Amino acid sequence: MQIERKAIGTFTAVAGRPSMKRQAIGVASTLLAGALGGCGGGGGGYSAPAASPSAPAASPAATASFSQPAAPVTINLGQAVTVSWTSTNSTACMAATSGAKGGGFSGSQSMTGSESVVPTAPGTYTYTLTCSGAGSSGSATTPAVTVMPSILSALSSAGK
Repeated sequence: MQIERKAIGTFTAVAGRPSMKRQAIGVASTLLAGALGGCGGGGGGYSAPAASPSAPAASPAATASFSQPAAPVTINLGQAVTVSWTSTNSTACMAATSGAKGGGFSGSQSMTGSESVVPTAPGTYTYTLTCSGAGSSGSATTPAVTVMPSILSALSSAGK
């Protein structure tokens, strides 16, 4: 059986069966009430599905870099080397020296800074800064700093 809609709220059965007309109206009313009940009670109200939470945007990565020394450097024992650094997106920075006698660049450091480091023995040293923040970390290492024996010890050795 097919149902034709003549006017709002009026349905009639095709093939002229009046008993079917009442049944069709009852079915149509039930369907309409169910549809309206599903969207808030009528009036064409439509509620969009709740937005699913999206993943939070990734925080920028923490970085560390040295501006001094910019290239490998050679100094004499007793001289200082200046170590200058900066970091971005960081909340904490830790410093380390490649050797125990490479000087006092170690432990917690500010996010940006400069320090004079005096190695206590001849050798080759590097300085590393590791900074962390918002779930990431970045590190940088200086070019090599070569420490030669002091000029005085070289002169006293030559004079013997």
